[in-house]
Amino acid sequence: MTLRMPAPQLIASTVTDTLGQTSTVTQLVTLSEGAAAPILTAPSNGAVDVPWTSNFTWIAPEGTNYNEIYIGQEGYWSFAWHTNTSSVVFVLDPAETFYWCVRSSSDGGLSYGPWSEIWSLTTFSGAPTLVSPKGENVSVDAPLIWISCEGANLNEVYIHTWYTDAYYYTADSTFKPTLSPGVVYMWYVRSSFDGGLTYGAWSQGLWFKTAS
Repeated sequence: MTLRMPAPQLIASTVTDTLGQTSTVTQLVTLSEGAAAPILTAPSNGAVDVPWTSNFTWIAPEGTNYNEIYIGQEGYWSFAWHTNTSSVVFVLDPAETFYWCVRSSSDGGLSYGPWSEIWSLTTFSGAPTLVSPKGENVSVDAPLIWISCEGANLNEVYIHTWYTDAYYYTADSTFKPTLSPGVVYMWYVRSSFDGGLTYGAWSQGLWFKTAS
């Protein structure tokens, strides 16, 4: 894992001199000497099938009142989040591995203690498994059939040819599109567990050609 600890931050503040003129001063956020690192608690390190919307929690050192959380993927940190609590909810992409760490401050973010350990997690895929049709000489009356993950309540079906594409929505694990003879189709499905607010990863695609 090639992630490095996040770089120190610069903060800008406005100061006023004795003549009443203001200017902006930039300073480095310093490290609090002797401070302890937070202890990460959830999601657990190396967790898999983590829900896309998850609560990240940790135990902040005694006497701290502000926390900085970094979350990212292999090779880079995606974003930072700041909070005066010991938890934050993130909405993450499906079927991805993320890394996260936390550091705490006792002066509202002017200085920080050391970073926690870096923990990893992998989010739930939710991708369906396509069953049929596939291959040659498929009937124009053939339905699309797949196996959804447990708990899925809506499916988005994507089917396309060289010239057209279409999306369909169904709560079932089968769908009957209108097919034309002698045409090659490619199709995919992805599922939602919250009625279409968010979706899991797309399935692997299957191709088929209808009988002429």
